[in-house]
Amino acid sequence: MRLAFAFDMRPEPWGLWQGARYLFLAAEREGHEAVHFNTQEEIPRDGFDAHLILDDSRHFEPVRRDLRPSICYVTDTHAGGYALRRNRIDGADLVFAAQKDGVRRLHGDGVEARWLPWACDERLHARNL
Repeated sequence: MRLAFAFDMRPEPWGLWQGARYLFLAAEREGHEAVHFNTQEEIPRDGFDAHLILDDSRHFEPVRRDLRPSICYVTDTHAGGYALRRNRIDGADLVFAAQKDGVRRLHGDGVEARWLPWACDERLHARNL
């Protein structure tokens, strides 16, 4: 599959994009062609089997409705900015949230979200497993 990933990968001391990068690398390891874009506005409308819009705590514009299918992964639903994240997922075909309480809250707002907890990259975190 050819997958478009949108998340801002500018370096930050606290590594906001690290989790998104793990998902990107996992897709590559599974044999998918993963293409990175810093924002969803950069993604061409055609040429991808799926469009993954990942929460980077910088961009909160709603998912573009011309990107189909679109998958939105939101994080930090517990840490403020819930309304921004809730607004962003409008238009997404599939929604995942990193925190269970975020899934419950989204369900309460009528969003069919699924729980996808953060994981780790065994190559980087093996000593902690």
